[in-house]
Amino acid sequence: MKRIKVIIFMALLLVFGVSLSSCNLILKDDNITLKQEEKSFINYSNEYTIKSDKLTFYYVDESVIPYVDISTFFYELDGLFDYQNMTFSKSSFLEQATITCNGLRINFNWNHEYISVDDELAFNVTKETIATDYSRYYKLENNYINKNYYIPTKFELSDLGYNFYYKENKVLVPFSLMNFLFCSQHYYNIHFTEDGTYGDYLFVYGKSPYVNEVYKSKYVGKVVTVEEREENYRLLKFIMKYYYGLGDKSEDLENYKDALLSTDPSVYSDAYYRFINLYLNELHSAIIRTPYTVDYSKVDKTKYVSEADKVATNTINALVAAKNKSKPDMDKLPILRFKDYMAVIHINEFVTGTNEKLYNPNGSVKEDAYLYDTYFLAKYAFEEIEKHPEITDVVIDLANNGGGNGAAMIKLLGFFTDEEIPYTSLNCINGRIISSTYKVDLKGDESYTRKSYAGKYNFYIQASEYSYSAANIFTATMVNMGLATLIGNKTGGGACAIIPILMPDGTEMQISGPTQMIILKNTETYEYETVEKGVAIDSNNIMPYDKYYDDDYLLGFITER
Repeated sequence: MKRIKVIIFMALLLVFGVSLSSCNLILKDDNITLKQEEKSFINYSNEYTIKSDKLTFYYVDESVIPYVDISTFFYELDGLFDYQNMTFSKSSFLEQATITCNGLRINFNWNHEYISVDDELAFNVTKETIATDYSRYYKLENNYINKNYYIPTKFELSDLGYNFYYKENKVLVPFSLMNFLFCSQHYYNIHFTEDGTYGDYLFVYGKSPYVNEVYKSKYVGKVVTVEEREENYRLLKFIMKYYYGLGDKSEDLENYKDALLSTDPSVYSDAYYRFINLYLNELHSAIIRTPYTVDYSKVDKTKYVSEADKVATNTINALVAAKNKSKPDMDKLPILRFKDYMAVIHINEFVTGTNEKLYNPNGSVKEDAYLYDTYFLAKYAFEEIEKHPEITDVVIDLANNGGGNGAAMIKLLGFFTDEEIPYTSLNCINGRIISSTYKVDLKGDESYTRKSYAGKYNFYIQASEYSYSAANIFTATMVNMGLATLIGNKTGGGACAIIPILMPDGTEMQISGPTQMIILKNTETYEYETVEKGVAIDSNNIMPYDKYYDDDYLLGFITER
């Protein structure tokens, strides 16, 4: 599920190094030698405009591990980052560099190898996306932070084998760590290869025409060094210790250490699959692409199908069979269908369309915008339903919905209630709970005056064990607010926002990240309920899958409720 970007985090501008008065006070790294290298950089994402066509890297002594100077890193990636509104400083006394964003600090201590942050929100230094406006048609009304759960965070990295360096007025941090902390968390990743560096939104593989620029055949089977394997293991252990949303799995990772440290590509690629897919065993965590050194097309992926994947696949197959049985003449289910006094809205995913897909050059909304955006799909569906005065019951079919982005989900919720929409998140790193409320602009003119369809129809959500992530959160919110009755089956679960991760060796994966959506039960005590395992269903409301698209059966079923 994509994170919701509503607030732009700003800070004052300072010149990097302003607080450093004497370089000879810093002695720790005087004896190291640095090699500097500039690599070409190509940004393939239309979500950000990055002017730089190069990135600068440093190598310490004879090491092959690329480092970046933290100030230069943000400067060269200005456009992805809001560099002009970031504050940088160094302290020779504390032996650390500090980035300040909107009053929140990130400290890099080069003597004791740790990163400390006032709050995880300090990492939000990216600009808003250009091609897709996730925040359009809804606004933040209230934001409450439970300080009782708030604990400043310190990432101890020396125990993981990390080294930071200060040399020649540069604060040097491993590139792969910076790529994860400041890019991956915001759905951008930068590939580092012998031929250059390449950045794209989410992943390069699978959606970009430039795949071969990154995954070149000459890398397949290439011998790697022990040092390179250690770097990959170090990053994965850091992620599993601090950033996996379902608990610290760093000790569990030790069981795969020898295989992950192997220099044989087939061995460490297999270990990635076994740990991420099979051991974590949940739909948010999966290998997307093998390392550069392994030919993805030749990997037998059937060996790495988790039990969670099997449940999802069996559910999808059952739904396809049900559709073919009840609607044999349809290639796919329509967005909207009617039966007597019942309407069914079919929503396959929560998606926000790009500006190009949604708007004409003059700013007007395109007629087919509903095909690319959940908000416009709902507008289209309800406008059509209003043409049928006999309709009293509306079923929201999320059975085939595996999730999507949180912004689209919130906007859909606005069609069902006139109340402010609650959206509460738990940060699993520091325990911070943010309880937010939103309003949705159903009219589309920023007036926020149009009423929802609450009270006009009886609403039902038809879910399945494949209704996951954003579909799961949407269902939980609707049921908790008393807006709809859950029918069909319990949802599949999933409550964490994903993180798309690029490992130094080119492995692309995603995991359940540390931000978990929860249902707040008490605003004073912050008592909450997790729906990571799904939304429970009344046993009387369970439907057999083979009846899901039998409209006569479905109409009779909701009539009895």
